[in-house]
Amino acid sequence: MDGAVADMKAENTGGGERGQPRDATRGARNQADAARRVEDRTLTIDGASIAIGLYRSRGRGKTGVLVYLGGDDAELAGLASEAHCLVVSFQTGAGHTIDDGRRVLDWVRANARKLGADASRLALGATGVDAGDAIAIAQTQTAGSLTLLLLRSPRLDLATVEPALLPSTFVQTGENDANPIFDFATAVLAADVELELHMASPAINRSQTPNGAKAPDVALAVGALKRALKLAAKRMSVIPLVVTVLGSFFAFAVSTYLGADLPAALGQAAMALVVPLTLQALWARWRGRG
Repeated sequence: MDGAVADMKAENTGGGERGQPRDATRGARNQADAARRVEDRTLTIDGASIAIGLYRSRGRGKTGVLVYLGGDDAELAGLASEAHCLVVSFQTGAGHTIDDGRRVLDWVRANARKLGADASRLALGATGVDAGDAIAIAQTQTAGSLTLLLLRSPRLDLATVEPALLPSTFVQTGENDANPIFDFATAVLAADVELELHMASPAINRSQTPNGAKAPDVALAVGALKRALKLAAKRMSVIPLVVTVLGSFFAFAVSTYLGADLPAALGQAAMALVVPLTLQALWARWRGRG
């Protein structure tokens, strides 16, 4: 995996109260203050009735959005709060299918503006057995439409994975996850897909789940999500920057053509460049996208 974007780390998450993971203990205390459950909704799409939950950070302005399969309240509220994004949860099982997951993703894209989210910064995530469904959904999406596939303690079936169809992928696994993680990582990297892999070490990771398994630290997932959503925002900002620069050159050319001397023409070009960039920076700051 030399030269690839893969980071295999051993992380010390520290011990929580009564043997619980530090991040889970902290989440139980603080998530009610840091993020809020916006609402439960029941969507009716193509005749299917689909229950979703919405979690939002307390920041203002448009945010990135994470559609998450499975997960519990503390985990989802923590991701929304710490990554400053909207989390739309879809609970699998109870008769729901992978097609329902695709419908939720499409609904989020179509309604992102109403939700106060930015559809161009869209990630998909899952925990445990739901990872297979997330992978299946991600493989049906248009290239570039997902900024990140975030998998926590995934249960993987390599027979269903088509690595070349995946977006940039983050995988986080605990010590006792008996999965073909390395086989999955090798296949993804061989397909030239960006991958970040974190594996808990039994030697230094003291956090444990109630069943005794080592628990991956949610902070790592938050970091990956923040980087992916911010990177997507920066990529989107290149377009108005290019338009602004071209406008500056156009102003210079017109001024010169109309007979303006060189200082005046340069002044016109500078105004055509600086004013839109300043307005764009102020707008981005006000909308909370900085």
